[in-house]
Amino acid sequence: VDLSSNKVVVGESVSVTCHVTSGKEPISLVTWMKKVEDSEVEIGTNNFVNPIFKDTKRYTATLNYDKNKPEVIVFVLNISDVKPSDSGSIGCKIPDNNIEVFEELTVYSPVADIVMTSRDLSGAHHMVHAEGQNVTFHEGERRKFICRVNGSYPAPEVTITIGKKNITHLFEKRPTLMKFGESPGLQALTYETTLTNDSLEISYEFSNKKLQCKAVVPGSPYEPLSQSILVQLDGFTPKFECSHVHEADLHEANVQIRCVVKAEPAVEDFQVYWLEKGENTSSSLS
Repeated sequence: VDLSSNKVVVGESVSVTCHVTSGKEPISLVTWMKKVEDSEVEIGTNNFVNPIFKDTKRYTATLNYDKNKPEVIVFVLNISDVKPSDSGSIGCKIPDNNIEVFEELTVYSPVADIVMTSRDLSGAHHMVHAEGQNVTFHEGERRKFICRVNGSYPAPEVTITIGKKNITHLFEKRPTLMKFGESPGLQALTYETTLTNDSLEISYEFSNKKLQCKAVVPGSPYEPLSQSILVQLDGFTPKFECSHVHEADLHEANVQIRCVVKAEPAVEDFQVYWLEKGENTSSSLS
């Protein structure tokens, strides 16, 4: 079985070609089949297309004999103006010999939308976040975060970042294949993919950074889609930004040691301690 192209976008056309070589007994019947997960549907036989597919006015089938090789029959299934419902494994089957060959056809569908939600662990406070929204949390607060990606085929690649840091590994990913439509074999295929962290700690490192969920359909021409919020803290405990090593010459005077203290609300009083290496004593500087 040959596919003219096994990865296409909506609106393109594909052809499936099945070359059958007869042995001692001539082969007179070939069945076109389609598989999606565990289900299997008959598209048609030889140059006949079953009504459910023929009614779309997009499926046609032909057969030709090779003049130079009379034992070879070429069966062709044409699908025009492909839709998401055409995705699946398509192939031909020789019922008499119980032989079947399939090729995977992927019709790319873009990500439709991304929804980010969060709630406190008690479930009392639930938020559906808007794109670019400024959201204020308490430092150390834990919330259940969910990023839900809808409407792509195949399953999207989803990443979650805070600032420039990738934190996708902190989330559990669950892709679910959805089928829409009543006609077997012509159901539109799309994925709903959720990334969940049941207890994400909002740490100081999140402050004033963008929490972003981004999805891309791998191998497709579609641009990535993303949603993000700006994380802000209503306060945080003191944070010290000090150099761990200060170098000075022996007997050097006026050595400056600089340490920045960040806090919200601001720090009003502090103490600096001098710890002598190898000694158990310390002195306090006012």
